Amino acid sequence: MKRSSFCTVLLVFLGVCFLQGCGGEPRPEGMPPLHPATLTFTQEGRPLQEANVRLVSPDVGWVVGGLTDANGRVELFTHGRFRGAPVGEYSICVDKYVTEGELPSPQNPYAVWTVFNVIEQQYWYAHTTPLTVTIVEGRNTPPPFDVGSEVRIEPPPSL
Repeated sequence: MKRSSFCTVLLVFLGVCFLQGCGGEPRPEGMPPLHPATLTFTQEGRPLQEANVRLVSPDVGWVVGGLTDANGRVELFTHGRFRGAPVGEYSICVDKYVTEGELPSPQNPYAVWTVFNVIEQQYWYAHTTPLTVTIVEGRNTPPPFDVGSEVRIEPPPSL
């Protein structure tokens, strides 16, 4: 592709992205104001990366969460696509699954692999997690949360 064609395609792409960002996706009816929130997680003193984080509140009623990055940080989204979280008190649920062994592939469909959760089970559920956070109006950046020691727990069989 010629340089001028590449620049044209890039400008069109950026223009479309800008226009989509300006209009934004319509928020669901009844969604309260959202406030930016970034949480940080560690495990054994190291950043916890690629962990699933969910905030649960019986009073809020919206799905809030995200995936931690390489630094253990997660920027919260509501409903999976709206940046921020509603004001409220939340229990924080955290899990992280890893695989061991070789994943099946077309070349090796019978490969053997196992899935483990490396987060202690108490952090998986809202009724047992000791982690809580209060989201307030404005930017939220509470101190880091620690999820204890790394473990290797196989998930229960699916029904």
